[in-house]
Amino acid sequence: MCAMTRAALAVLALIGCTTEDGPPIRYGGVMVSVLRDELPVPDAAVVFHDAYGRVLGTTRTDSTGHASGEISTWGMVTVVDPRFPQRLTTITHVALGAALEVPLTPVYTPAPQVGTLAIAAPATSPPAETFQYSIQTPCASDGALTLPATIPLYEGCAPEFPVLITARTQNQNLEDPGRALAYVAGQAIDGTFQPGAWSTQCKQIAVATELSMSLQLWPRLDNYVFRYVDLGFCPASPSMLPSLDFAEGGVAYAFGYVQGAPLRTASLLRDLATVPASLELPRTELLIGDVELTRFDGKGAVWTSDPALADADAVDAKLTWSPSAGTYVEWRFVLPRDATSAPVPELPAELRTWTTLDGATEVILDLRYLDASWLASLQDVEAELPLMLDGARSKRGPAAGGSLRDYTEQIHPLQQ
Repeated sequence: MCAMTRAALAVLALIGCTTEDGPPIRYGGVMVSVLRDELPVPDAAVVFHDAYGRVLGTTRTDSTGHASGEISTWGMVTVVDPRFPQRLTTITHVALGAALEVPLTPVYTPAPQVGTLAIAAPATSPPAETFQYSIQTPCASDGALTLPATIPLYEGCAPEFPVLITARTQNQNLEDPGRALAYVAGQAIDGTFQPGAWSTQCKQIAVATELSMSLQLWPRLDNYVFRYVDLGFCPASPSMLPSLDFAEGGVAYAFGYVQGAPLRTASLLRDLATVPASLELPRTELLIGDVELTRFDGKGAVWTSDPALADADAVDAKLTWSPSAGTYVEWRFVLPRDATSAPVPELPAELRTWTTLDGATEVILDLRYLDASWLASLQDVEAELPLMLDGARSKRGPAAGGSLRDYTEQIHPLQQ
């Protein structure tokens, strides 16, 4: 094997070096951007590894959330969450020259305020029972008891952006949080929004699924998808899915449990150019399989493969250990589609919050298989990490006309 001294890296990057049983090993740079809630994360430790998990270098992200370093052919990159140092993410099989965006666990910290939005009174009177208003924009969720109103705007709203306002009854308690009565939507321009008339118009979509699944359709307005819309004013029916229709389509989201042990779930995100009259979701359109855990210890986890999951583009494996009472280590791995193991790479001693992971009192393996219709390789997946890892929570939806499927098994080996 090649020596990996810093002095040799420049030469190796150009000529490579040949192992006895494989292609030449080369070295090259990787750019890393660390994000949380779509915002840059400074001072996050980033470790650069070779393909075997050995440490080649360590650095920290700058004030813009960026870091760079060198890996070997199909090496790894590990990011340690500076807010939760017991949470780590390792991206494997990284291509030389790659640019990675690594999302950390969301905590929904507000972005910096960049201005205000002045909302005028709508063109018509609100419903008689109205007590308050919920206000949604791409960069703010707020409320008001009266309209007109002015709300703060945070980083993430362009000069022109969509606004959705819902008139609601009064909150009573947790069991009775109030009802949605009507909505008004439109475009804000240069910090002002002039609403049109209140509406209760809904589109009813006939749905058919082979699994018992939760189905939602998130409407798109001004190219932004509103994921949280209270449609309490729409007629309810077990076989119909209500949605708002702004003539821009939206994203369908389906989630359901798959029968059998351990805990198994399947979900689907699908981009729709128009809001359809009907939506069918047969089992064959979902990504569903079955794997078995064969080993889980301080060195990582090993599991079986399943041909039914061969369409996946990548595996998102989350390993959790509880070394002692009240402590845990959560390590996430992005792996090739045919991976059957997640080996723990080396880590500098100062970045470990644990003494040993062997003998943990509790261990959990979450295996999530990802299939994006518009992607073809693990490297494509690594270019879309905020969407692929955050899924339905991400602000980034599937590519136009595309779909994102996932299948997850959660295994508790010590409880079996």
